[in-house]
Amino acid sequence: MAHLIKKFLVFSLQVITTSCLLTSNTFAADLSKAERIKAPKAPLPGLTSPESFSGDTSKAPITVIQFWASWCTGCGVVMGQMMDTLSKNQKLGYVTVSLDESKDTAMKFFANKEEKSKQALQRSYLDASGASFAEQNGVESLPYLLVVDQKGVIIKRIKGHPTKSDLDNLTKQQ
Repeated sequence: MAHLIKKFLVFSLQVITTSCLLTSNTFAADLSKAERIKAPKAPLPGLTSPESFSGDTSKAPITVIQFWASWCTGCGVVMGQMMDTLSKNQKLGYVTVSLDESKDTAMKFFANKEEKSKQALQRSYLDASGASFAEQNGVESLPYLLVVDQKGVIIKRIKGHPTKSDLDNLTKQQ
């Protein structure tokens, strides 16, 4: 009986080792593929400017794209935090994308916001087309931030409110 138990344990160990090797190789292969931001199906119109956003982030070494909506109570807080972060790093790019149904709804969001949040309005675009840009890029909840390099590679995804460490790291990345 002890001999059978020993054989079973050796076999189990071999299966577990093989499984771990396969899993780690698959994981390493996934990590080696750079995930690129997907461009909007059509350029996103600016909320206050005639400019549109086509997904090009090559102007700054690092760009933060924040997805938000007027019903998202924490989105304005994150915009204020981002404006503080931008004041510490002028080379950091920042774009906000509203998932509201209309420009009017999105603009009402800024009516009673503090000045820092209103400054983000200049960098804000509207994705009212069924939130396709957000869906294409895996946005699951709001606020949601994508940190993207000049080549369009997604460096980090931040779901919800960024931590102080997240924001500090943004000012250090170049």
